[in-house]
Order: sequence, then C-alpha cells, then structure tokens
Amino acid sequence: MLSKGKSIWEQPFTSLVDMVLRRDSLRGIALKVAVRKLRKAVVEENPPVHPHRVQEDKFYVFRNMLYSVDKALGNGNISPQVRRGLLELFIGNILLQNDPNFKAFVERNGYRPPGFLTISPTKRCNLRCK
Repeated sequence: MLSKGKSIWEQPFTSLVDMVLRRDSLRGIALKVAVRKLRKAVVEENPPVHPHRVQEDKFYVFRNMLYSVDKALGNGNISPQVRRGLLELFIGNILLQNDPNFKAFVERNGYRPPGFLTISPTKRCNLRCK
C-alpha cells in the first residue's frame, strides 16, 4: 500500500536504492557511476552563465559528500532507519519533487526554489530573500 502523497514509482525505487546502499560491491559500482554522471551534469554540460571553476567546486563538494556517505555506510555509522529516512526524503522530496512546499513555491513564483543545502537545527533558512 502506498503512503499518502507517494507516486507509484517512489516506493519500489526507494527499496531498490536501499538494497544497493546495503551492499558494499553494488554501492561501489553505483558510486563510480554517480560521480561520473555528476561531473558530466555539473561541469561538462555547464551553461555559459556559470563560471567553469565554480561548477568544478560544486562538483567536488557533492563528490566528497557522496564519498563521506559511502564511508559512513561502509563503517556502519548510519543506521538502517536513518538510511531509509534519508532515501525517502531525497527521492520523494528532491528527485520526484513530491514536497507540497516545492510545488506551492513553483506555482506562486513561476520558477523552482534555489537548490542549496541548509543545515540548521531549526530546519529554517535564516536568509531574508526578496
């Protein structure tokens, strides 16, 4: 049974990714593919409005985050419950954009919200954008 608001693909896809992340050999292969695709998407297919060096820096930040998560998963530092929660959040709210706040933002403003990571104990952005 699908949870409220989930697409038909979200649950099977989340389960598949979870299975890959649990196995070191599959995770290693997936990591290599992800890094290659990330470099292509962020650096090689760079729109001319973004400076090349800035895009390279973005790639290195994201790549290092992937490596850190891989290391934490390999060491057992991320519990299965946290891993599944992060997958549901990432796949549902970010990749599939099922977050109602995301959809409301797009409808209200006519464009997607900024794609940056805010780390805050309050889970609120302290920027006062206009």
